[in-house]
Amino acid sequence: MVPGFWTTHLSSKGQMVIPEQIRKNFGLQPGDEFVVVAINDLVFLKRI
Repeated sequence: MVPGFWTTHLSSKGQMVIPEQIRKNFGLQPGDEFVVVAINDLVFLKRI
């Protein structure tokens, strides 16, 4: 995958959309679970 930058927003319900190209590249599907890691001002998602 070619590195890139995308933008998204946080809804009033605390939800965020992962951009379509990222979902396709990683084969992400509805219902996938993630670990959320916060380090300083960065947030990482890791599918489990």
